[in-house]
Amino acid sequence: MTAGRKVNTQSQSWCTPPKYVNAVKRFFGGTIDLDPCSNSFSIVHAETEFKLPETDGLKQQWNYSTIYINPPYGADRNRGTTIKDWLAKCALSHNLYNSEIIALIPVASNTTHWKKFVFGQASSICFLYDTRLRFLVEGEDVGKGAPMACCLVYWGNNIQRFFHYFIEYGAVVDITPLKGEKIGIEHLIINQTIFEPDKPYITSKDLIYNQLTSSIDYPIQLATDELKQTFGIDCYISVKKYCIGIIIKSISTINNYSQIEKRLNEYHHFIEKYKGNVFFVFFRNDLTGKQQIVNLEVIEEIQKEIAYLKNSSI
Repeated sequence: MTAGRKVNTQSQSWCTPPKYVNAVKRFFGGTIDLDPCSNSFSIVHAETEFKLPETDGLKQQWNYSTIYINPPYGADRNRGTTIKDWLAKCALSHNLYNSEIIALIPVASNTTHWKKFVFGQASSICFLYDTRLRFLVEGEDVGKGAPMACCLVYWGNNIQRFFHYFIEYGAVVDITPLKGEKIGIEHLIINQTIFEPDKPYITSKDLIYNQLTSSIDYPIQLATDELKQTFGIDCYISVKKYCIGIIIKSISTINNYSQIEKRLNEYHHFIEKYKGNVFFVFFRNDLTGKQQIVNLEVIEEIQKEIAYLKNSSI
């Protein structure tokens, strides 16, 4: 672990602070199988340690269950390596051996090594809250902080466990949805081919409105600004002199009824004024990202209300 502040320095060993060593050990169940980039000042004390100049960790197989690494942040001119080589080895070893790996590295999301070996490869990141992370310099806490933001990157399968153990040290973000995704310009190319982004943008509510109009054999109108602002109505159905109100909501609102309860009086006022009922249509995204109505039974209820008002003489 010879992470130095200057890009090309190899003169000092910058070791992991004790609180992070202890956290990593707790996460791994008490011990760390491999530290592939250790030094004589390290307090990690992994079961197996690769140390330069005796053993070059990049030239060894990392076929170990649990691995912790604090790689050199600068370039090793003698060996022609950089932090990119260490992160590539992390991703490769996780994929080859299913190794659980945690790396302490600078936050550098605009770099090639992050784009290739963190995003789309790693499972989670803990962005450390330390204002200036204090490495042990040659094994000693000299009171100086690192000049850059740092994080712990995790290649592994125990994402909830990682969150549980590291949330106290910073913001933990699950990045598994990025696995297999084309990111940046590659995504733009795919997106243009598949999703035709040049077409006009259609909101979720408009998509659900289109589904309703194709399912209900009666004209449905988009709400006027007055109906939206006064009653929170998204669309309506006029039947004779009556009016049915329809409110379109994401399924997530079911877990937050307070938003709905705040407008209950407004819905009652709508019913008193227009004599028609108010119906909630909830939607969610399916596996393809398309919005779909969840409570399909509401369509039948709306149709019954239409039939009732057709024959009504309120």
